[in-house]
Amino acid sequence: MKYYIMGDGSYLGIIDVNTYKCHVGPNWANNPKLLEPHFVEQMQEYSGLFWDTNLETSWLVEVQTEKIDISGFREVSGSIKVTDGKLALLNYDSLTMLAQFENQTIEEHIKDNFFDLENGNYQIRIVQLFDPKTYFPNGVSTDFVIDIQSIDVLLPPWNTVPWSKL
Repeated sequence: MKYYIMGDGSYLGIIDVNTYKCHVGPNWANNPKLLEPHFVEQMQEYSGLFWDTNLETSWLVEVQTEKIDISGFREVSGSIKVTDGKLALLNYDSLTMLAQFENQTIEEHIKDNFFDLENGNYQIRIVQLFDPKTYFPNGVSTDFVIDIQSIDVLLPPWNTVPWSKL
């Protein structure tokens, strides 16, 4: 399945719609570094995975649930728990609105950027296909491939946001 993630995609995230805790508070906006600890906390709970794309733009993301052999400019693997049959892809715009305003709901932000999976543990491999310093997305070519595989044992949780320069 392919998803066109429009808006500020300087960060992208995959979240468990049921367990991801969105709200951080209005003060995070005064110091963007406060958002990364929130992401790390949620990754420690296996409620989401977040990464810095190093480019503020829209993205074409392909999600695969069949094991694929693909490589790119860089990749990272992590684990997530699916608890209510649904994961969603969110961009930085949505992540920040959800973090800042209590009245924002995930459902308002996921639109068609969700996919159904059986409850359980999953390994998520995120492959960025290009170097963001030398390529600008065109909305036609796939920018990221996300390979999702069911697993029995969770990988250690991420302690940092991959590829972040904050």
